[in-house]
Amino acid sequence: DDSNAGTAGPVPGVPPFQSSGPDATVREPGPQAVLDRVSKVEGVAKAIGNVSQTVTLVLPNGKAFSKHGPPVLGLSFHGGDPQESLTIVRGSAPHGVGQLLLDAKTASSQHLVVGSRVGVIGNGARQAATVVGLVRFGPTNSLAGATLLAFDPPSAQQLFGHPGAWDQLTIAADPGVSDATLRGRIAAVLPKGLEALTSAQSTAQQSGQIKQGLRFFNTVLQVFAGVSLFVGMFLIFNTFSRPVAQRARELALLPVPRPDRAPPASRRL
Repeated sequence: DDSNAGTAGPVPGVPPFQSSGPDATVREPGPQAVLDRVSKVEGVAKAIGNVSQTVTLVLPNGKAFSKHGPPVLGLSFHGGDPQESLTIVRGSAPHGVGQLLLDAKTASSQHLVVGSRVGVIGNGARQAATVVGLVRFGPTNSLAGATLLAFDPPSAQQLFGHPGAWDQLTIAADPGVSDATLRGRIAAVLPKGLEALTSAQSTAQQSGQIKQGLRFFNTVLQVFAGVSLFVGMFLIFNTFSRPVAQRARELALLPVPRPDRAPPASRRL
């Protein structure tokens, strides 16, 4: 994935989003001190902190945006940084908790534009915000179908309940320093509970977590499909059984010929 090119990979504190499936894992975010320490490691050209979390997007009509499958993700956005995976295709970068970026696909499907007023629910009460820009993710313009909302880093930390802490660090290597070499150096200075991954390892981990979340949703949908099929069969059975029962009652009410009563005499013309 070219969106991670030139990096030695992130140092994750938590997964890129918290799966709602039965195998979901949650880790505590890392403090700013970890970012400061990693930035001083030999071979690190630059390190930036990121936060991400599943959030609720409230549309202008007051209803929560919902869809089956991929989640709605809130992300931090580092405007102008070459390591940033989101690219603004319209509008400008957000500043403050009252401004956000929205992925262009969701904006198109929900008829949202730059200037639309929406709501966001993170780790607290609903926060009113204005869409100030539309973005795409990487060269494919997709993160497994997830809806993306992005905020400036301090606002994202505040909305997600992690002030002064980061879920993930993204590190760019100096020229000539391999991912594997830099990963080893970074791992040596990390506190217990954090791990360093190369770009390839991080991509594989994130894809696996998203697929795991989708499997959970697919299982739920299959259960509902089974219930729908059962209800459908029950309704069809009732639809056919009622006229049959009614016809049976009509047949039971037909007069039965009595043996002691002679048949009526035939008439000749």
